[in-house]
Amino acid sequence: MPEESQIRNRINFRRSWQPFGGGPVSLVRLTLSAVSASLSPVPYPKNPEQAMEQIDFVILGATRSEISSLCESYPGSEKIEIAGNVFTRHTYRNIYLLIGSTGIGKVNAAAVTSAVLSRFSVSEVWCVGCSGAYSGGGLRLGDVLITRDAVCGDEGVLHRDGLFSSEVIGIALVEKQGRLYYDRFPLDGFETFRKLKALLPPGSYITEGVTGGLQPMRFEEAGENSFTIRYGHSLSVGMVSGDAETAQKRFEVFAALAENMEGSAIAQVCLLFDVPFLECRAISNIAGIRDKDLWDLNLAVGRSHAVIRHVLENIAPPEHCP
Repeated sequence: MPEESQIRNRINFRRSWQPFGGGPVSLVRLTLSAVSASLSPVPYPKNPEQAMEQIDFVILGATRSEISSLCESYPGSEKIEIAGNVFTRHTYRNIYLLIGSTGIGKVNAAAVTSAVLSRFSVSEVWCVGCSGAYSGGGLRLGDVLITRDAVCGDEGVLHRDGLFSSEVIGIALVEKQGRLYYDRFPLDGFETFRKLKALLPPGSYITEGVTGGLQPMRFEEAGENSFTIRYGHSLSVGMVSGDAETAQKRFEVFAALAENMEGSAIAQVCLLFDVPFLECRAISNIAGIRDKDLWDLNLAVGRSHAVIRHVLENIAPPEHCP
């Protein structure tokens, strides 16, 4: 222990030390002022959306090949980088579009979607591209599936007796406004889903040559340009089905018509951000068949884009505030 005289000397030294001409108290005040300034929050508008650029529809694809031709369809392209991915901005019929790819898989999809929604004030997010159909669901190559429920294929419990949702754990993936979401995110309650279903009811359609427009198919018009639009569940998985047996088991367990690798992740992020989500994918392959000679990616991308173009052509353009 220091002696009393040592303590007194230290106190006297501190009292006599008066840098900046204001003494220790001034120094403390200066230090606290600096710390306070460094910890003060950065001023931000009361309504953050006022400081964010408006985008009507963000259109996402897992890969560049799933969105490139769509980018070429609309004028006014301006490139920007978001989370390491190149996006392009377009204006069509007074509709502000942002189109880009996320990379494959749920983590990429969630990360990029979050980055987009944090940077822009977005009215809706749409996902386009390819999907693998389960053979028991009745979809063929080139058919289009509009997702009713984005189903989670990996979250939950994997047991020798089967797959179980996170409800078995007792913890929801998302709790929103008193509702618990365990293994699926319903999309059919959004206005765009209802409008799309009214515009293009389930059934067979044909594409109108180079314009890419859609018309209901008459029986005599069945051919290479005809395809079916269905509304049903899509399953999102981290690993796609590698054989017919795995695909059949997933079809039986989840009652989904097709599988993809991003949809439920984007749906989950959009739910957290309170942004409506629409998923429109066309069938590029039958799930479980890994022979790529039997796939048709270009056909699927073209059909998916045909539906999106038709929607953009027929919806009422929004009125933007100056």
